[in-house]
Amino acid sequence: MKNSKLIVFLKTLSSSEMREWGKYIEANSKKNVESTMAFFDYLYKQYPNFPEDKIEKEYIAERIYPKEKNGVKKIDNLIYKFWIILEDFIVKKELENQPRQRELILLDALKNRKLDKYFFKKVDDLEKDWTANVKDGAENYLNLYRLKKRRIGHLNFDKTKIAYKINGIVKEIEKYYLSQKMIYEINDFVSHTFVKKKEEIASIIPIKSLLLYAKGNRNIHINIYTKILKLRKIDTNRYNKIKLLKENFLDVPDVFSDLESDTVIECLIILLVEEYSKGNSSALKDIFDLYKFLLGRGEVYKKSLDSNSFQNIVNIACALNEIDWVKNFINETQIYLDSNIKQLTLALSWSSVYIRTKEFQKILEQTSSVNFQNDFNNAFMRSIQLIAYFELEGYDEIFISNAKAFNLFLLRNKKIAKDHNKSFNNFVNFIRRLHKHKYNKKSNLSELEDSILKCDKLIYKSWLTEKISEMNNID
Repeated sequence: MKNSKLIVFLKTLSSSEMREWGKYIEANSKKNVESTMAFFDYLYKQYPNFPEDKIEKEYIAERIYPKEKNGVKKIDNLIYKFWIILEDFIVKKELENQPRQRELILLDALKNRKLDKYFFKKVDDLEKDWTANVKDGAENYLNLYRLKKRRIGHLNFDKTKIAYKINGIVKEIEKYYLSQKMIYEINDFVSHTFVKKKEEIASIIPIKSLLLYAKGNRNIHINIYTKILKLRKIDTNRYNKIKLLKENFLDVPDVFSDLESDTVIECLIILLVEEYSKGNSSALKDIFDLYKFLLGRGEVYKKSLDSNSFQNIVNIACALNEIDWVKNFINETQIYLDSNIKQLTLALSWSSVYIRTKEFQKILEQTSSVNFQNDFNNAFMRSIQLIAYFELEGYDEIFISNAKAFNLFLLRNKKIAKDHNKSFNNFVNFIRRLHKHKYNKKSNLSELEDSILKCDKLIYKSWLTEKISEMNNID
């Protein structure tokens, strides 16, 4: 029974849902209620782990039907009965989370029962409500289409109004269709950002045609999506346009579904990162605002955090000197990290914090016993350790040997993406030049600073520039 659908599905229920399901079984059981509830009580005791040795049918039959020879067959019947009831219960729970789908089903029931007065009154009320209160993202237009279609599809609908009403139906489906095309195009841009660089990315549909068609179909979703698609082209005033778009989006987040919000925010972050890499330091605060918005959605986003996203948030907060905030973030959010990458992620994250708090010895303590998951993480850890060796007294020889070894590692490495490899390599070269200045005060720091500021592929850029400023003050 361990691999049965019933057990697999029961493991997905929360403890409150499990109790509620028990009441649902009792309410929907007409025969053999006592044995039915005995089977539920037994399963409830095994929830949520359902140990293999205790959910074998023979084992259960001995406890529920100890004196009956056909106990296993009765357990089979109960399993089938419970599965049917569980399917109904799951649908019921889903409808509780999708009130608009429930309303559409209710309309079908009113129509089938010939309750025409209540049907048309309900349609009118729902249309006013759904038009005024946009929920579920662009799905709202599809729901309005389904609602209006039910109205004109009713046998007793006033046929003299059908032409006018059909026009309204067509507009709803056009808004849905167009907004979906646009969000898929944006999502395609986001996904290809991480896998393609130089080659041209083919659009799902021609962008020019899409934007031209969008001119005659204005609503909040299409407005936002149109601006995003236009911002893919770089112009001199792009950062201000991105910032304004970010503010416009954050003013109306509830009209987007979670999936739409994630896609829009990921795209905005990519665009802002491009601006930051070109030297616009203000873009970092905008990226931070977007991450804080996502975190404000609660556990839904926190549970989806992977190691890279977690570290990105930490690094951005550190760069903005939000030390108290980032410490709270790490402490409160680390419980959601995958156990396989938790040690590495926390070591990298705390090391970034210690760079800002100048606790460099703690960096070496954090990173001394970490197992690297891949070459990218290895390179990141080496970069952090170089900073610690640079800052600490008595580590000059270790710094020099590790810097040379890191350069060689990057030269031979074929697994780290080309742009990332270049960012790491530039960092090593710059920090080595900076290290030489510690013992050669005649070297030109201004020239080095200028090279760093112009470099668009470079990690720990802010640390390098801050270190130059600090060394200039000492000189």
